[in-house]
Amino acid sequence: MKDNERHVVIVDNNKSNIDKAKEMGIEAINANIYSDDLIDNVELSDVGYLMALTGNTAVNKKAIENFSKQFGEQGTYRVISSEEMEDPENNPDHGLFSQTDDYIKLVNLTRKYPEIHEIDLNSNEHFQGLIEISKVEPEIIPLFIKTPAGRLQILPNDSKSVEVESNSKLVYLGKSFKKEPSTMVLEEQSIKEDSGKASKNEEESKSESES
Repeated sequence: MKDNERHVVIVDNNKSNIDKAKEMGIEAINANIYSDDLIDNVELSDVGYLMALTGNTAVNKKAIENFSKQFGEQGTYRVISSEEMEDPENNPDHGLFSQTDDYIKLVNLTRKYPEIHEIDLNSNEHFQGLIEISKVEPEIIPLFIKTPAGRLQILPNDSKSVEVESNSKLVYLGKSFKKEPSTMVLEEQSIKEDSGKASKNEEESKSESES
């Protein structure tokens, strides 16, 4: 997000995480989200989106409860819990990124594939198709839509509510859609190829019988 000229501020009570963020050139505040002092912090005065990204669902819910009005005027999101992930149809209204990816999946996938990818979108249908692939492909997590103007739009867990402009890009974590297509897609292609071969063999056998 920082590379796309978005003002990013990390708030964490773990000093080690704060130090690492600062080494990367990211603004970071060592604070506890249960503290009311954050509301008066000048560094957070222009923040419009709030993303709660800890591994503790109670902390994430508390962050939204305490600070959504002050720091989430344009959008408030949190990663879903492991329990919510098991029931995609009953995810929270402000779930982040997808209906099938919790904090543990995000961390593990980041370790395995530490790069962020972008893929061109030619229509809203194309976008929704990629989202459907990501639901069955455990090594792809959609993160943002990048508009033609270069603006990053955070993806909520309910992607059906998102309208995509043509010439936008899908920003995602994990393996590449292009280089490593979904196993399910490959299986589908294989089934079609096998069906085609079977039909051809039947036609050949029929021709031989008639002759």
